[in-house]
Amino acid sequence: MKVASVSANAQDRRHLQDRPARSDSGESSSERLATRSSVYSRREARLNSLSKPEEDASSKDYKKLYDDALVENEKLKARLEESKQELSRIRSQLDRLTQVTTKLWENNQTCFETGT
Repeated sequence: MKVASVSANAQDRRHLQDRPARSDSGESSSERLATRSSVYSRREARLNSLSKPEEDASSKDYKKLYDDALVENEKLKARLEESKQELSRIRSQLDRLTQVTTKLWENNQTCFETGT
């Protein structure tokens, strides 16, 4: 185990030696600072834009569509209730007519049987 960790440390050191130091890259510290702050400001702007809910035209359109759908649903519910009431009224009329027709038919049958 100890041999493996020693060889890993040696590889890390060689890798670091192969890589140029920051001071060797040709950038001054002010250039590195400007680049770093630019990266941070872009990241911050991106995160802010993701966290803020945007009130654009499409979200307003969805709200308007939703409100319109609610209004139409209420109208349809009212029409459905009216239709149910009308159906109930027509059924009761049909029941009364069926009873009257049945009584008339029974009376006619009785009259034919008795011969009157």
